[in-house]
Amino acid sequence: MRSASLLAASLIASFPIAAAAQVVEWPASPDTEVAQPGQMAPAAPVAPVAPVAPVVPVVPVAPVQKVEKSGSYFGVSLGTGKGTLYSGNSSMDLNDLFGASGKPPTTLALQLRGGWGTGDLLLGTQVNLTRTSAASGGVSYGLQFFSVDLVATWWSQEMGIYTKVGIGPSQVSSFGGNTTSTPVQGVELMAGIGFTTGGLGVGIDVTRQAYRASEAGFDSVTYMLAMLSLDTY
Repeated sequence: MRSASLLAASLIASFPIAAAAQVVEWPASPDTEVAQPGQMAPAAPVAPVAPVAPVVPVVPVAPVQKVEKSGSYFGVSLGTGKGTLYSGNSSMDLNDLFGASGKPPTTLALQLRGGWGTGDLLLGTQVNLTRTSAASGGVSYGLQFFSVDLVATWWSQEMGIYTKVGIGPSQVSSFGGNTTSTPVQGVELMAGIGFTTGGLGVGIDVTRQAYRASEAGFDSVTYMLAMLSLDTY
């Protein structure tokens, strides 16, 4: 009886030791590093940090201010073109009227202008002189038209484009050799468009002058002129 009790006590005393010795070891993952005895466990991998774009300060840009000009302006234009006379329901080109000698007539136009401008709007006066002449037998003859117009001009300083309109008194006279007829009074309407930059420009002007047929021998005359100009403003 005593021997059986000692055997049972020995079995009971050895059970915790056997249980502790039976430790189940799971195989480690092939991607997992196992720390060896006496070594620290490897640290978990750290995900790379995306680079941060540098912050560029935004500098506010001031809006471009349009410079409004204001002051006097002056200009001169030279050109040439063609004219047409009208009388009742008929018309005649001045080239045909003065081209009987077989040579085309010469048409010259001169313009002088000046006034005051504020921004793109210019107001002033323009003096127009247009002369169509031919020569026969060494003698020059033709017609001369003169006018002084009040002119309003819109001139875009950014684009360089201008348009103008004018109205004023006019007169026509004929000449031959050293003789000039008495001027006949009338009225003129004028319009023009063109382009100018740096003071130099080109444009097209159209003028229409009306007269009493009993005095001038025709009702009206129209000129279309191509002009080269020089302006200061």
